[in-house]
Amino acid sequence: MKNLVRCALALSVPLFFSACGGRDVDEGRASPADAADTVFVGGPIYTGLSDAPTVEAVAVKDGRIVAAGRRAD
Repeated sequence: MKNLVRCALALSVPLFFSACGGRDVDEGRASPADAADTVFVGGPIYTGLSDAPTVEAVAVKDGRIVAAGRRAD
């Protein structure tokens, strides 16, 4: 029984500490310097890609498409 408790403790402590080192909430968002110049929304936008033939929004920066996907993203 003591071995079972030790084993459970040995497995749970690293798991606990790995969960404490999570990401910040805003880590996935672009900084203002990386923000797009223009974002096109308002209808289905044809991409020509087989895995995502249409998207809800397209972001453009410096004349290049930098992102395409859902409007919420």
